[in-house]
Amino acid sequence: FQAEDGIRDQPRSRGLGDVYKRQIVGEEKEIKYNFYADRLITSSRIILFDEALTQKITKIGNKIIKASDKPDMNCTFWILNDPTINAYSTASGEGSFIYFNTGLLDIIESEDELAGVLAHEIVHAVKKHQIKFLKSEFWSTFVGSFLLEFGAWVAGIYLGHTFTPYDAIRGEYISQIGACTTAFLGSKAVAPIIVTIMQGYGKEQELEADALAIRYMAKAGYQPTVYIAFLKKLKSIRDKLKINEKNYASCLINAKPGLEERIKYVKRLILESKYEIK
Repeated sequence: FQAEDGIRDQPRSRGLGDVYKRQIVGEEKEIKYNFYADRLITSSRIILFDEALTQKITKIGNKIIKASDKPDMNCTFWILNDPTINAYSTASGEGSFIYFNTGLLDIIESEDELAGVLAHEIVHAVKKHQIKFLKSEFWSTFVGSFLLEFGAWVAGIYLGHTFTPYDAIRGEYISQIGACTTAFLGSKAVAPIIVTIMQGYGKEQELEADALAIRYMAKAGYQPTVYIAFLKKLKSIRDKLKINEKNYASCLINAKPGLEERIKYVKRLILESKYEIK
C-alpha cells in the first residue's frame, strides 16, 4: 500500500483534489482492513474450490453490485466448507469478501433465493457496517461484554470446562484477530469483531440490509417476494432444530431483531413498493 504513504507525504492541497486523495486513502484502508479480516476468517476455515459454483455466485453477486448504491465496488466471493447455515462478509466497502457456507447452499433452491442472500450481504459491504459498528456509540458496551466473555472463556480452560463448537470458534477468532486487525483499526478493534461476524451488526443495520436487499434484487431483475419466503424457511429451520445464538453460530439466523420482525418488516416494505406478496 505504498500509494497511501505517498499521498500522506504530499503537501496538503485544497478543493476537489484533496477530497479525491482522501477518497483514495479511504479506499486503500478499506481494502487493507478487508484483506486482514479475510486472512482471519480463512485461516480457520476450509475454502471449497468449486470453480463452476463460485463463478455462478460471483456472476449473480456482481449483478447485484451493479444494481447497488456503489456499482463499481469490487468484492470477492468465497464458498466455505462448513455445514452451518450461514453467510457473512467483511462488510467494509471496497474489497469486501463475502462468504457462503456449504450448509447454506444446501438449502437454497433457486437463483432468486441466492440473489436475496447475496443482496443482504452486499448491502452490509456497501454501507460499511463493520467499520461503522466499530466506531459506533456502542463501542464501550461491546468491549465490556467481550471482556466478560473472554474472561469466562479463559477461566473455562483452567476449570476443565467442556466447550461446544461455538466456544471453539470463538476461541479461534480471539486468538488470531489481534495480529490481523490491529494494523488498520488499532488494538481496541480486536474485541468486537468476533461479535459482529457471528451475531450481526444490530437491529438498525440488519433492517437496512433487508430493505436495500429487496431494492437491489428488483433492480437486478430478481423477485423480492422470494426473499420473504427464504426468511420464512430460515425461521422454520430455526424452530425445528431449536437454534439460538448460544448453540448455533449463525448471524443469518440469529441476528437482531430476529426473523419474525424481519419478515414483517420486509412484507410491509414490499407492500408499500407495490410488489405482489406470495
